[in-house]
Amino acid sequence: MTTFKSGILVAAALSCVITLSNEASAIEPISEGTLMLSAERMVSSNFSFYPGGMDWDNQIFGAPGNVPLGAPRLGLDYFIVNGLSLGAHIGTGLYVDQGDSTWGYVAVLPRIGYAFSLGSVIDFWPRLSAGFLHARNNTTGVISIEAMFLANLDDRFAIEFGPALDVPLSSTWGPDAIVGANAGFVVRF
Repeated sequence: MTTFKSGILVAAALSCVITLSNEASAIEPISEGTLMLSAERMVSSNFSFYPGGMDWDNQIFGAPGNVPLGAPRLGLDYFIVNGLSLGAHIGTGLYVDQGDSTWGYVAVLPRIGYAFSLGSVIDFWPRLSAGFLHARNNTTGVISIEAMFLANLDDRFAIEFGPALDVPLSSTWGPDAIVGANAGFVVRF
């Protein structure tokens, strides 16, 4: 993807956020006691950076690909005070190599976040996760940074979208970093 095309996509995403936001609404944190259940990274487009190269992988509904960190994740978060969430996400799935090897993996990443409304329709929820990824007798620590927007369809349901950065901490794992755009959905209780 060229820099021009990337710029067009970023501009389109920002214009959607600005259009859907209501400037008259005050910025309010998500209420204490809110529980969020999310299906994250249902659709993703990720760049994987290796020492000597880069791959670009697109995934829909967890289709196996070259990036094990890009599979869908199930998230559960609780807002302990207004705005501040504690939770975790877990990912499992298949990794299909370019050759004949296929194997499963599991990722567990506890996280902390802070969510607040940008208007009556859009919330912003940056999150920081640290945990592990295990596959094929190989385990590595992982740090994940996400800057998610929630487009609220009503009081209970939202579409989650935004950028994420995953950094495996082991130099023998594979990619040095994975960065991309992701989308999923959230249910509030």
